[in-house]
Amino acid sequence: MPCDSAARPTPRLSLRPTRRLSWRPEHQLFAPSGCARGRSMRVAPGARCRVPVRGQQGFTLMEMLVVVAILAIVSMIGFSTYGWIDRERLESETVALQQRLEAVKQLTTSTRRGWRLCALDAQQQACASEWSQGYYWNVAQGDSRRLKGSHRVFGVSIDWNRGSSITFSPEPWKMHTLLGTFTLCNDAGRNTLTISDSGRVKLTRDVEPDTDCAI
Repeated sequence: MPCDSAARPTPRLSLRPTRRLSWRPEHQLFAPSGCARGRSMRVAPGARCRVPVRGQQGFTLMEMLVVVAILAIVSMIGFSTYGWIDRERLESETVALQQRLEAVKQLTTSTRRGWRLCALDAQQQACASEWSQGYYWNVAQGDSRRLKGSHRVFGVSIDWNRGSSITFSPEPWKMHTLLGTFTLCNDAGRNTLTISDSGRVKLTRDVEPDTDCAI
């Protein structure tokens, strides 16, 4: 089949130099980082500043149930810890008062002087009418200087059914005047310390929570 060269014109090659393109800042169409940070950047005419939009995320039902379960466990641990702290405070304050009463009784016997244990005042230096601050011990007459002291209570209410002080006498025939009961209580329970006619201290524990205790 003959080739018809006249039907297909040959393309002409242009020898003119082409224009060289160079990149300029105004050629940038989008500046997401600059727009997101509020910067002013030059963009091409008619172009819009594209700001990346983050997808809105929420909590699933399973995640909410896990969070609720964790909060319930933490609250249960908190309540149990609070009750344990109250029981420990009641036990420690009861043992401390029992040991102090026995020590004051021994001081009365060894020094042959009357000793007194009374309610502590706000300055923690003398006797008061209420046991809310703690208790203070000293000789009944005068000042024992180094042997006197005080103890402040926390989280426990103390009450003595014979008033605001108890005095140990060195005379054995006056021991019957010391009969009485100390009561210590908080939300964890109530303990009692009963002083017999001979000056001995008997501890009675009550583990039931005491709702009537005023701290």
